[in-house]
Amino acid sequence: MINTHADVTHLLEDLLNTPRTRSVVLLSADGLAKSWAGIETGAAETLAALASSVFSLATQSSKTFGTGGPTRQIAIDNDGSLLLITAGGHGSVLVVVADEDVETGLLAYAMLDLTKKVPAQFATPARPLS
Repeated sequence: MINTHADVTHLLEDLLNTPRTRSVVLLSADGLAKSWAGIETGAAETLAALASSVFSLATQSSKTFGTGGPTRQIAIDNDGSLLLITAGGHGSVLVVVADEDVETGLLAYAMLDLTKKVPAQFATPARPLS
């Protein structure tokens, strides 16, 4: 498992202690996997790209059809799995894959609690446009 730094990896691994949670990826808003736990590198990169796209779509829908406020959380309920996607800090997104019968409220709370506790560790600074 290749990750950005050990502190973030440890925090993500702790999130896996939420019952029925399979994997977690912290990604930059533009879709680069920064850190992950419970998932192989290639799958983490694929999940990061997917989560970034979905998060971007939800953010645009808020601007077009809502108040333009921030996207708080997105749930994708598949046959056999649930993906929860949330803002992970400035310029970052957090995505969790869980079993379809996960206690959604508990997992959502754990994700929100984690992102509020360590916003600096989860932030992604803007990259220069050169």
